[in-house]
Amino acid sequence: MADAAVKWRHPAWVHPPGTILFRISGHARHASVTFTPSTREAFAAEPTGSGTGRGTAGLPHGAPAPADHPTA
Repeated sequence: MADAAVKWRHPAWVHPPGTILFRISGHARHASVTFTPSTREAFAAEPTGSGTGRGTAGLPHGAPAPADHPTA
């Protein structure tokens, strides 16, 4: 199970050995979820339905959450 911690001044979820799985941040027009390379690789084949960047998935304010989110 992952623990919540503050990393790079943002909430993050950290695997027990210390590996950061992902972190979140809020901005004026969107929220971001930033994935570490190993986490992103594990879900690379999953469609996101939202804007993505290098290691990030953007979630615009006012838009519904994607219905087909990645699964473990």
